[in-house]
Amino acid sequence: MTAPSVGQVRQKIVTEKVLSPAEAAREVSGASPDFWDYVETLKEPADWDEHTLYIYREDPRVSTYSTEPAYLWCSRQGDKVSDRLEVPAMAYRTAYFVPLNDRDLLVDGIRERFGGRAFRLMIKKGSQRIAIGKCVIDAEPKYPATMPLPSTQQPQTADSSVGAVAQMAMQTVSSKEAEGIKIATEALRAASDIIRTQHTQLQRISVFPRRVPRLVRIYAARRADGGSLRFGS
Repeated sequence: MTAPSVGQVRQKIVTEKVLSPAEAAREVSGASPDFWDYVETLKEPADWDEHTLYIYREDPRVSTYSTEPAYLWCSRQGDKVSDRLEVPAMAYRTAYFVPLNDRDLLVDGIRERFGGRAFRLMIKKGSQRIAIGKCVIDAEPKYPATMPLPSTQQPQTADSSVGAVAQMAMQTVSSKEAEGIKIATEALRAASDIIRTQHTQLQRISVFPRRVPRLVRIYAARRADGGSLRFGS
């Protein structure tokens, strides 16, 4: 250490940092802490003011162009920071939140929101990457509306994709129209049969009363003459 020149003053600056147990272990060993051990130390909402948790999907792959995992969720959205993962409402339940620092609850929340298979989780403090963890869930994957489905075929161009969607829509409309015409035709045929049957019955009812008085008169005349009433030829 050299002595300061004339007119210079030596100043000693001491920096003090408050470390969590996981951070202290990292400082000593120089290795990254275990992801879950580190996250479980972030017990207070204020602890998340400078921390960010990311969730990625590793399997199934959502693109044939990259081996990088697909981004799913982040605890920091602009100026808003959350220490919980929201699980959206479904037909059988309302929306709810799970804490990020509880391994069991977070894994359950990931299953309910994103389904299963393999996920990568990353925790950062500011811009510094602290730890990376993995999560494997035995369930079928779920894909939000903003996330592409995994690619299992050759990549399609935009024109071919639009054409396929349009063709599917026209086929759906055509099938619906054909089904509607079939149902309408069957209904008209059934209604026509009912009207024809009722009309025949009404004719019989309207004719029978007119024939009764004539038959009665003939029968009375025959009885008066000592004869009998014979029907038919």
